[in-house]
Amino acid sequence: MIKLIASDVDGTLLPFNQKEISSKIFQQILTLKEMGIHFIASSGRQYGNLREIFYPVRNEISYIAENGGVAVKNNEFLYEDSLDKKLIRDIMLACDEKEGAEFSLSTRDFYYIKPKKQKYIDMMTDIIGDNFRVIERFEDIKLNCMKMAIFEGHGVDKDTIDYWGNKFKERCMVVTSGYKWVDLIPYGTNKGKGIKKFQELLDIKPCETMAFGDEYNDIEMLESVKYSFAMNNAKEKVKSVAKYTTDDVSRILDNVIRNNGKYIRE
Repeated sequence: MIKLIASDVDGTLLPFNQKEISSKIFQQILTLKEMGIHFIASSGRQYGNLREIFYPVRNEISYIAENGGVAVKNNEFLYEDSLDKKLIRDIMLACDEKEGAEFSLSTRDFYYIKPKKQKYIDMMTDIIGDNFRVIERFEDIKLNCMKMAIFEGHGVDKDTIDYWGNKFKERCMVVTSGYKWVDLIPYGTNKGKGIKKFQELLDIKPCETMAFGDEYNDIEMLESVKYSFAMNNAKEKVKSVAKYTTDDVSRILDNVIRNNGKYIRE
């Protein structure tokens, strides 16, 4: 029987350009909970932002946020990773030098940004409301930070990944997180780390776990479960590590509910 289900958000539960999760998903999460199946929102987003997105069920689920940088259950932080301060400073300098690049720096409760253009402030406001602080220099950063997300307005391609990878892959992980974002996170930080933490905490085996994803930052999570689903529009490498593909998470959750906690391939 499946006892734990984790899903990525952007590009998976939230198709691109869609801002709200379907109410059907929320009802399914509640039904799964009644069946004894725990649901985890697993994302590159910040914990507070995820609670807003999952507002109707925010206290009924757990969270793996910041690409595995934090894991939260019942509002308790199970662990919290952090980036080296010198590395943060060097990434900021590289971002300043690269035309079109902007960044957000994740703390537990808000984002630091150092915007070059008003357009980036407007975009961040649209995505996360007022949950950010504008800084002017590195010294304005006072709190531990778990992840640095680079926004590339022209989109992320191989050259973009190579650019950031060549500069920092020896000091941190460099992964894509959507069509316009590159995440720089501490080595050892990934969504799979969060999944394993919950499996250990809840005494749940990989063969009792299901997960959904679409991007490179979902690979370790998909590798940590038996029932791994890549979205049909996922990166090819993501599809290669997943056991199944789907175009609709809700349909698979229906399958699990209909079959009393088991997944029967359609």
